[in-house]
Amino acid sequence: MNEAEWLDRLEAKHGAASRATAIDLIEHARQLGLDTFVTQAQNPSVGTRLKVKGSTRYPFFLVPNGKASISLSYLVYAPGFASEEKRQELVDRMHSAGFEFQMANLNGDIRIPLSALAAPDIRARYLQVLMWMVGELPKEASVGG
Repeated sequence: MNEAEWLDRLEAKHGAASRATAIDLIEHARQLGLDTFVTQAQNPSVGTRLKVKGSTRYPFFLVPNGKASISLSYLVYAPGFASEEKRQELVDRMHSAGFEFQMANLNGDIRIPLSALAAPDIRARYLQVLMWMVGELPKEASVGG
């Protein structure tokens, strides 16, 4: 499945507004230097990846249930987010930006419905936190992997 097909499937399940929000988030991820791809899972997601100190990291996904997901379990091994304090800071920044979610531990996922990010001002707050998070990851010259 390619990205266009994934977006078609998302729209069929969650509506045109979720598709438009997903497209905007994908474009912003690319502007931040993240490579995007569609996973090969039975229920594919759109993922992002970035090379960090010789390893590929996957900080952000759009999942098929219509949510934007920041995976703390993937960030736990990334320089910049190895400490619980840094992952807690990410959670706190999301809460301070007005996003409500429950976290059982700091190795889970922060999942925000795309429908909640449809309004440009709310999405801008989410993107501010995303930009901060990506900025905390040391980058290498190449993306992908």
